[in-house]
Amino acid sequence: YVSAGIGSSAPLGSFDLRRIGVAVSDRPSDKDQYDVVLLPTDDFPFAMATSLTNLLEGETHLRIRAVLNIGTAAWTPDRDQYDIEKLVAISRPTIAQLRRAYGVKLYILLTTRDINFSNRTLRFVFSGNLPDDMVSVVSVARMIPEGVSSQEGRFRLGDRLHKMVLRTIGLMYYHLPRTSDPADLLYSPLM
Repeated sequence: YVSAGIGSSAPLGSFDLRRIGVAVSDRPSDKDQYDVVLLPTDDFPFAMATSLTNLLEGETHLRIRAVLNIGTAAWTPDRDQYDIEKLVAISRPTIAQLRRAYGVKLYILLTTRDINFSNRTLRFVFSGNLPDDMVSVVSVARMIPEGVSSQEGRFRLGDRLHKMVLRTIGLMYYHLPRTSDPADLLYSPLM
């Protein structure tokens, strides 16, 4: 995977920060404080997380940081899919350290592995949110279009990842409601 293609000119529906009254001045003033941390797992390209961070900061006016990849050797699959709750449990010590250092409100774990919740009520998920922990997991496993080795495929993957992480910020950080409009970034359910 490469970072090329991260970005979108597509309309983002109700996730227009001007419409919900978010101002640039809402950012923390302390230079070492962050609103959101992107935490890639060891299988996810750090360069892609960094590119995504730069794009999202400009769009959301939040302080966002990508940190170095987290080791996930203890994260093993259950029947071809990886349990979201297990990844969050493995990540808790790292997240606790980062919270102390940066005062972060939301953590978004990024992975290339196919994920699901432990109850498996759905065949697969693109992302999972754990609001009590203020942690989300986003996977690109099911976002990868055919021909991902092509430039167009990389752009489509980057575009999908960008939208999913932006959607996660809208739902988890800003607590925006889901919508029934399929053209909206916050449309739910995603199938």
